[in-house]
Amino acid sequence: MFSCDCFWWNSVPESYPSEPEPFSLPAPLPQWPQGAGFARGRISLGSLEVLKIRKFERVWSSSRSHGKSQGFVFYKPLEIPDDFFCLGHYCQSNDQPLRGHVLVARDTSSKPEAESPALKKPINYSLIWSADSPHDGSGYFWLPNPPLGYKAMGIVVTKTPDEPEVEKVRCVRADLTETCETCDLLLSMNSKFSKVSFKVWNTRPCKRGMWSRGVSVGTFFCSTYSDYEQVADIACLKNLDSTLHAMPNIDQVHALINHYGPTVYFHPDEIYLPSSVQWFFKNGAVVYSRGSEKGKAIDNQGSNLPSGGTNDGAFWIDLPCDNDARSNVKKGDIESAELYVHVKPALGGTFTDIAMWVFCPFNGPGILQVGLVNIEMNKIGEHVGDWEHFTLRVSNFTGELWSVFFSQHSGGEWINAFNLEFIEGNKPVVYSSRHGHASFPHAGTYLQGASKLGIGARNEAARSKLTVDSSSRYKVVAAEYLGEGAIAEPSWLQYMREWGPAIVYDSRSEIDKLIDLLPVYVRLSVVNLFELFPTELYGEEGPIGPKGKANWEGDEKRDAMDWAFVHKAWDKWASTNIGYSGHPLKAALLINHDPTGPSRLLSTIAAQEGIKANPIELSHFMDFIKQNKLQTELFVIGSNQYLVTSIHENWFSARCINTSKPAGEGVIVIQTAAYILVALYEGSIGPASRAMAAADQLTWQLGRKNL
Repeated sequence: MFSCDCFWWNSVPESYPSEPEPFSLPAPLPQWPQGAGFARGRISLGSLEVLKIRKFERVWSSSRSHGKSQGFVFYKPLEIPDDFFCLGHYCQSNDQPLRGHVLVARDTSSKPEAESPALKKPINYSLIWSADSPHDGSGYFWLPNPPLGYKAMGIVVTKTPDEPEVEKVRCVRADLTETCETCDLLLSMNSKFSKVSFKVWNTRPCKRGMWSRGVSVGTFFCSTYSDYEQVADIACLKNLDSTLHAMPNIDQVHALINHYGPTVYFHPDEIYLPSSVQWFFKNGAVVYSRGSEKGKAIDNQGSNLPSGGTNDGAFWIDLPCDNDARSNVKKGDIESAELYVHVKPALGGTFTDIAMWVFCPFNGPGILQVGLVNIEMNKIGEHVGDWEHFTLRVSNFTGELWSVFFSQHSGGEWINAFNLEFIEGNKPVVYSSRHGHASFPHAGTYLQGASKLGIGARNEAARSKLTVDSSSRYKVVAAEYLGEGAIAEPSWLQYMREWGPAIVYDSRSEIDKLIDLLPVYVRLSVVNLFELFPTELYGEEGPIGPKGKANWEGDEKRDAMDWAFVHKAWDKWASTNIGYSGHPLKAALLINHDPTGPSRLLSTIAAQEGIKANPIELSHFMDFIKQNKLQTELFVIGSNQYLVTSIHENWFSARCINTSKPAGEGVIVIQTAAYILVALYEGSIGPASRAMAAADQLTWQLGRKNL
């Protein structure tokens, strides 16, 4: 599995990389209110107690990586208390402050001397990789080989070729661990003498979210083999303490928000401002039901909104019918605006996520940028009811703000605290983009789309006098970990349908206009243009509320899809599974569709083979999926009509009722939180089994990336 090679560089850096300096927040931390185990420095995970080490000693560094001037430094933890043990070493780039950590652990089980204690020494080590540079010196990377029933937690780095002592680290009993995956490629280097590539990644638990119990150790993973997505050689920890005692109590939650609550800046030219939900209801918002032409007024608390269920299209909210009232409500009321706060555990209760939701009654039209040309849209991008958010991630070891997630269309990004702007003490700044209200860490212009080509939706963010201070204007609406009844959730939070009606655009003329503006060398077919531009070109729905979104219970979604991985997996799969001679499938579609994410009327076709389709042609099929009409209606793909014959938890099969093929035609549809796979085949029972096996192959491949 592993290979050892000697790597070195020809180029001589002009100067040696400086050691990263430790980072501290702008202001000292306050004395947090007392209670439970929050900010006590140590956290119990059941049979293990862990604490965070942030003092390090440099072991080895690379002065250059991948042709870049930035280097990387590998550290071992220092000042480990008695009875605690190192689990692995730490790595980061030298162009950012030293802010990382690794966890060290001790066995707190009642009989640590038993045959299966929580921690055990490794049997020995395997050398993964070594480097020898005249400028950086020698570095050796070792994987601890755990005893049977135990897992290694990280890599050990040394300066000499001598195998480390087994006393250096501990391995963890397998039942106290969770599987982990690679993320954030840190370092990639190639050997001068072979085609072997050495790569280093951060790791994180595969399963993340407020109900997941995986704990990140802070160590890194490295390898010289290609199948790196599945990290079988090391693991993350698992929190078996069901009380999550390190989570903050309600007094500590308020103290955290008062101390860290960001100031939200809206663009100086923003005309669609936020408001409170109560102001929106009080000023004439109405709820419609399918089949009814008249909306019903919503009371101030939203108590007459339908509660629970799923987003089946049966209900939607709209602006008041009167034109003057509609115009007034669209503008919002920033004086009434407040942030709606959801507090939840992250990474097994070692961090607290404070998600802060802002509501705007209306999302304005977008600006499309094509090269140096900006096109102001009249309608495209508009929708009623705009929910956006940002999330503060706080360490439960100390109460320190660790990072902030900025939600943007089709994903978002985590920004480390050292890259934030602060306005007062430790309060960060959040910029809300003009009309679209996406969140950004800095003022500027951001493109959503093919940014390398200078093509996409333009998001403009800037400071102004239009602000909301979330440290004082907020309301905690949910914190499930505190127990039932601890927080009185508002009635409107239980409304799981859309906060705006569906709008379909006649956007063909807009698309033609955009194609004419493209340089000749990037003019694309209309189908490919659908993939380049945001799906707001085709239509909009009002979004569902916060509780219906995937990140309410799940982890924040950094990207809608890892497109490079998806297309690579698709091409390999399609080449062996789709065709007319001996292949299990005649055609397939992969549709990027997140029913709980930012609501879009039409989904993006991520890939297709053996069929030509575009989002508009698939609107009937997507409506069929969304409204869950599987048992009552036919659906159409191309010229074929299908009748569902079998329904399962996350997939269904159907037969074509208007086929001319003697053996018939069928389709298998698999739906996950991120995509829909449509697999079409010819034949009956035998071909159906082959088609299902083929579809399962791609589903498994994409599942490796949690797609």
